[in-house]
Amino acid sequence: MAATKKTKKKVELETLGVSIKDMLIACLVKWPWFILSICVCVAIGLLFLLRTPPIYERSTTLLIKTEASSLSSEVQALSGMAGLTSMFQANNKLQDELITLRSPMTVEEVVSRLRLNIVYTSRQYLRDYILYADEIPIDIYFIDLDDNNQCRFKFKLENNKFSITDLPGHTDNGSNEIIGNLNDTIKTPIGRLLVKPSVYNKKKADLFECVVTHYPLRQMAETFGAKLKVSGGRNGSSQVKISIQDERAPRGDEFLNTIIQVYSENWVKEHNKTIKSTSDFIEQRLNIIGGDLGTVEEDITEYMSNNLVPSFETAAGTYFQQATAATTTLDNLTNQITNIRNIRSGIAGNDSYQLLPVSPDFPSEVSALISSYNSKILQRNNYIANSSATNPLVQDLDVELNTLKSVILHSIDNAIQSLTTRQMTTQIRQSNSNAKMASNPRKQLYLQNVERQQKVKEQIYLFLLEKREQNELSQAFSAYNTRLVNPPSGSGKAKFPDKQMTLLIALVIGFLLPAVIFIIRCLLNNKVRGRKDVEVLSAPFLGELPQSSDQTKSQKNRHSAHPTIEVKGDSKNVINEAFRIVRTNLEFLGDEDSHPQVYTLNSLNVGSGKTYVAINLGASLALNGKKVCLIDCDVRKASLSRFVGRPKQGLSDYLRGKYTNLDTLLCSVEGFENLYVLPVGVIPPNPVELLHGKRLEILIEELRKRFDFILLDCPPTEIVADAQIINRVTDVSLFVIRVGVMDRPHLSIVEQYYRDDTLKNLAVILNGTEIINNKYGYGAYGYGYGYGYGYGYGYGYTYMDKA
Repeated sequence: MAATKKTKKKVELETLGVSIKDMLIACLVKWPWFILSICVCVAIGLLFLLRTPPIYERSTTLLIKTEASSLSSEVQALSGMAGLTSMFQANNKLQDELITLRSPMTVEEVVSRLRLNIVYTSRQYLRDYILYADEIPIDIYFIDLDDNNQCRFKFKLENNKFSITDLPGHTDNGSNEIIGNLNDTIKTPIGRLLVKPSVYNKKKADLFECVVTHYPLRQMAETFGAKLKVSGGRNGSSQVKISIQDERAPRGDEFLNTIIQVYSENWVKEHNKTIKSTSDFIEQRLNIIGGDLGTVEEDITEYMSNNLVPSFETAAGTYFQQATAATTTLDNLTNQITNIRNIRSGIAGNDSYQLLPVSPDFPSEVSALISSYNSKILQRNNYIANSSATNPLVQDLDVELNTLKSVILHSIDNAIQSLTTRQMTTQIRQSNSNAKMASNPRKQLYLQNVERQQKVKEQIYLFLLEKREQNELSQAFSAYNTRLVNPPSGSGKAKFPDKQMTLLIALVIGFLLPAVIFIIRCLLNNKVRGRKDVEVLSAPFLGELPQSSDQTKSQKNRHSAHPTIEVKGDSKNVINEAFRIVRTNLEFLGDEDSHPQVYTLNSLNVGSGKTYVAINLGASLALNGKKVCLIDCDVRKASLSRFVGRPKQGLSDYLRGKYTNLDTLLCSVEGFENLYVLPVGVIPPNPVELLHGKRLEILIEELRKRFDFILLDCPPTEIVADAQIINRVTDVSLFVIRVGVMDRPHLSIVEQYYRDDTLKNLAVILNGTEIINNKYGYGAYGYGYGYGYGYGYGYGYTYMDKA
């Protein structure tokens, strides 16, 4: 028998990822859950719409005159800074007015005027409906109840008579009902109540029932303040938009009208108060500044008399001219001294008989001496040219020249001393001029400061006189600083909840919720999911078997119960066709001269379905005219033996030598003429020793003579060593991998079995793929009903179940 040819290729057995297509198909498989989720979420959305009261948005546009007088503007004008703050003043004042408009005090005043802290409600369908305006025929006044208290009771009006029930703190025995007539003041546990007909009660009310709730005034003001929105002041505009969201549109309109009225009234009061304060301030400042003006003028006169300064400008010019002249003289003297000293240094350091320089800075006597010296030098040079240095005349001239040179140096020193004296005198004169010129600005500054104060006080005094007249005119007439641009209005459609958006969100959530759950399950699933996972193995792939009807229960029950033979001779459903594909691929293993006969069914995990595959594969081979023997080699569990009633004699008895006649041990399977089962028999205490014995080889050789196919149902390879022991008598090892049972990382173990030839001629069968629309696969791994012969030469089936 030729062994199956192995393809030695490099295989990556890392955990396979999940593509977007895989996740989408995995979601499509569970479409009933999507329908259920969408229905539940839409039902919750409808319930939410029925229980949630509609919220309407009402808005109005108001023009606020920011140029109106205010205390801040008066202070800015008095300080003379109005020009610098003009670009910011209008916007800042508008923001201040917006803060005042939505302040808690303003909102609380509106709630108090409209009596919004008293709420009348009636039950409509699944929610409480707030009654307002013409829907309420009465007004209830809580005479003794404090605004900070809360109470709730039921009210019923019929034929001008009313009754109150469910009052808090009612202690009367028997009925807790209080009865009265309209316009009556009644005593209750919460104090006196006055029930009057409302302005909308045009006719006699036949029957009116509601629940009355008195909320604390501050709490209701906070509630309405949170719903109130005020915005404006953009791009320099003084228009303000005021909006509020409320359950009742008429109540929102009335709230907006009232808050504008309250704001305007408060502004007028504050404006008049500001005018009065401004008038008092102006009078006070006029008295103070008038006294200051007289004091400043006296200070100016006294200072100019004490300092004998008729004009600071003239004195400053004189001092400047003196200082400039002294500076020029000082510069000239400095240059002369420097020049003379340099020439003297040259004369003193010159030992040879050369001509001396003459400078215009020298005094006349020094210049005359130098001219005489230079004449003698020329005379000496003439003598030397006609004779020599030893000439007596030359020597006499040398003596005269040295003497004259000493006299010149002494004269130069005297000139330098004279110039230095003049320099010092000039410096003193310059310092005096600078000191006078420096003191002049301080005196002038003092006088200028005093004069500036005089001018400022004069301007302020005149300004206050003008403002006093303006304030008197402003006090004579005060108008509102607001103008209504658009009256309160809004859409008749509720802003919240949006029915279409709510149902759309419910629909989206209903769709996304199961999708997220299935995608997360798909991402977290590390089990073998289908054919795509096992195709990374190098071992031959014989086919995949869909999950049968008896495999839809829990794994424990599925394998503890009696397995079912799904293969039928006259059926062409997907399960039968799948086993036919595996059967065909088995027949193509090996070559024409030597075909494998002995096959072991192995797995890595308990519950992989080896027994199910063995009995159904054997039935499929038997229906094809092959003589098949199934051997239950799982001597500890004996699952295959259940098909023949678990007789007391079997494989263990043969291996022990108790029975040698196979005909007495083989059991036929009902309904299959060529299918036999060799059961375990009595479960032995030493299964490993029995399987190690030579009787197993004798048994297999005897069965090879009688049967075309011998299938051995073995225990899992990683639990006991029986499979490796039995491997010595097998031709082909059929390794069963079950979808959803085996971990994907464990595929590397199967690959190692194949490469190391741990299990002879290993081939893979995938069991338990899910049937989807007459195709089968796990989630995204369905391939339809079609396989190849052994290594890729395939044909396809799409038969429906005809059984």
